[in-house]
Amino acid sequence: MIEDELVDSELEKDFFSIFTRYKYTLIIFALLDGVSLLRSYQEVRFYFEFGTGYSEFSIFRLLIIASFAISAALFILRKKEAFILYYVQFSLRILFMMLSFGFLIELFGGLYGSTTYWSVIVLVFVLEVVRLAQTIIIHRKMNKFSNH
Repeated sequence: MIEDELVDSELEKDFFSIFTRYKYTLIIFALLDGVSLLRSYQEVRFYFEFGTGYSEFSIFRLLIIASFAISAALFILRKKEAFILYYVQFSLRILFMMLSFGFLIELFGGLYGSTTYWSVIVLVFVLEVVRLAQTIIIHRKMNKFSNH
């Protein structure tokens, strides 16, 4: 190992020993990405089972789904690359409606168009923004901590 890598890994260990709350937050983020990956299983299976003409749209969705697995692993390992990947994923998640908290719609959504349904939709979008804000906060603190 190079000396800089040793110093970086020691700083990272110190950061998470001081801020254990952030360590658990990253584990929750990894679990959310894992849930997103599992929710996409049927779609992936359909593409590979039937393989009926891959469009740019379907290939792009498959790449996003693959990135869920990568970001989940990186968040578990507490790598800074996970944050960068999530920033890229965030806008794509919104655009393609592949939301981290989308499973809540299936669990509590009620009938389409009902007040409950729209309340859950709003809640899911608020939770996505809260996740983004938490990701930014943790990323900034990690950068600030490692620069000292």
